Amino acid sequence: MTATKKRTAAAKPARTAKVGKAKSKTSTAAPPTPAKKTKPATAKTAAKKQASAEQKPAPAETPAKKQAKRRARSPPPPRPPRRSRPKRRARSPPPPRPPRRSRPKRRAKPAPPRPPRRSRRRRGRPPRSRRPRSPRRPSTLRSRATSKKPADLAAPAKKPAAIARKTTPPAEWLVGSLAPLRELAEAVADLGVRAVDDDASKEAGQALRERYADNWTLGVLWSPALWDACQARAQPLRLWATGPAQRGARDREFIPSFYLDPAEPGRLWYTPDPALPAALFVPLPATRAAIEQALTEFGPHTPPLDLAEAKTVRAFMGEAGFLRVPSPYSGELEPAGPHELDRHFNFSPVVTPHAWGSAFVDDPLHDAGKLSALQEVVALREIREQLADSLPRFTRRAWFSRAFVAIEMHTEGRYVWEVTYRPSRFASEVIAELNKIVDAPFPADLPLDVAAALHGFLFLDAAWFEATIAGETDLRQRGALVSAALAVVSDDIVEAARIARAALARDEADQVAVANAALQYNWQFLLEELGSRTASAELRAQITAVLAQGIPPPQVDEHGEPADLYDSIRDTEEQDDA
Repeated sequence: MTATKKRTAAAKPARTAKVGKAKSKTSTAAPPTPAKKTKPATAKTAAKKQASAEQKPAPAETPAKKQAKRRARSPPPPRPPRRSRPKRRARSPPPPRPPRRSRPKRRAKPAPPRPPRRSRRRRGRPPRSRRPRSPRRPSTLRSRATSKKPADLAAPAKKPAAIARKTTPPAEWLVGSLAPLRELAEAVADLGVRAVDDDASKEAGQALRERYADNWTLGVLWSPALWDACQARAQPLRLWATGPAQRGARDREFIPSFYLDPAEPGRLWYTPDPALPAALFVPLPATRAAIEQALTEFGPHTPPLDLAEAKTVRAFMGEAGFLRVPSPYSGELEPAGPHELDRHFNFSPVVTPHAWGSAFVDDPLHDAGKLSALQEVVALREIREQLADSLPRFTRRAWFSRAFVAIEMHTEGRYVWEVTYRPSRFASEVIAELNKIVDAPFPADLPLDVAAALHGFLFLDAAWFEATIAGETDLRQRGALVSAALAVVSDDIVEAARIARAALARDEADQVAVANAALQYNWQFLLEELGSRTASAELRAQITAVLAQGIPPPQVDEHGEPADLYDSIRDTEEQDDA
């Protein structure tokens, strides 16, 4: 049997096994392939391979290989020397920090005792107590959000101890001759007056004395006489009680205070705020009626000002070129221009820091709430609006008497007071004493806070000017007095005509003063009368030209101030230097 037949016979059993198995093709094995026979290499074949290799061209060089060859042939250019950086200077060590102040630890307040938590019975478990529980009624069902019983919800809440206490306990230090003040403290508790303890009383008295032991404070034009009077008044006083606080501007609060002199226990000294000069403290009898009157006349219970029943007084304040107010930055005195006056009254303890123009009848910011910085700037600019064709006027409100304190600005830098207030004899004795101390002509029914604002400035009424003009012989000085007198009575045409006609009968200096006043206040009838009576041809020609052109109204700038005010101040300073 040949080799071919043997291979065929050997392959048959494998085929039979493939059919007999399950229908799976992966289980069959491939038959072995016979090995391929290779012919041995001869010398002729090797020569052919070598000849074909020599005939093949060499592969082309790439650009990268060419560039690498060029770099290998030529050496790289020398690099420039590296610049050395300057050495940094050693920083000086920072200054030592001050030791940090340790804050005292707050004492932890004991938490109030919690009510015992009511245990809930889980479902599926019997109650712990063997006592049978009564079934709940539908009206007593509670929600899980509250743990109060219906009886607790219906009961009124208890007031805190501080609110439930309606009366102030008597001060322990009010003994002996001061014992009646203990009973008085209980009698005035419903008015909001509270007596202080011994330590607070002594500390307040010491603070009052230290206030007048240092330099003069801003907001008041102090004089040596007023300062000495305040020192003498504050020396024996100590605080007895305080009243309800009064809200001021910029989160400020005024505290009505009642002081006592232990040597005179039957008399109290009242002030709506300790920042007022001590010489203006009001003496009161130690009674409930006097304390109630003080809080109503001059304090937090004072009603608003009724303009129909108010009294108005006008007086000459001075000229901007001569008046001086202290600078809050250096303390030096400087000319009292409108900006300097606003800055002075910004520190005043008796009037509002803001001022409103003649376009407003009442304080436009009286009921305004707390303003932001931007809102305050916008509001202060808007309320300075002036009436058309009228004199510029800026008004402030007194904190305690609710009076209106206005400053009119006339030509050549003249200032005129216009005070509108509720007349009262509550502090007439204090005003009379103040007039003696500082030699001032304040009315007897003038409120104390207004007197504190006016102190340090001039306060000369029309009667004073008429008496002074009658005895003045200097023509130039008399002309200035006539101009100031006409400025004071510029709101009363009858009084103005009477004073002007009296000046027309005198020499030319008085007539020129009347002519200038008539131009400023639009008194055309006085110009016509002066033009027909004067003996000066030059003055008559000027009056004729003015009447032909017409009298121009007063001019104000964007701040509501006279347009030529600072020119007048500059001219006055140049005259003083000359």
